[in-house]
Amino acid sequence: MKDLAEELELDYESLGSTTWKRQDLLAVVEPDNCFYIQNESLIRGRLDIDLSQDPPPDLALEIDITSKSLN
Repeated sequence: MKDLAEELELDYESLGSTTWKRQDLLAVVEPDNCFYIQNESLIRGRLDIDLSQDPPPDLALEIDITSKSLN
């Protein structure tokens, strides 16, 4: 991601492995890494992101090596 963002001159924020919950949708995502790209300026430096008010990450990566997420 770093090389691509640098090549395209994009700012981004990596939030690493994070649990994202949406109570209203009863949905949870636990990516190995996630990135804010388009909305990076909205969350820059924040640790209190609330998906009911804030946008979700633009990119969430899950790597399945030992156990699959899907059947």
